[in-house]
Amino acid sequence: VGCLENIYVLSNVLRPTTIRPIFS
Repeated sequence: VGCLENIYVLSNVLRPTTIRPIFS
């Protein structure tokens, strides 16, 4: 979970528009 959270935060900061569809 820690790794996923780290990637989620990183991606959200780098490109929140891309993290949305990827995780959705």
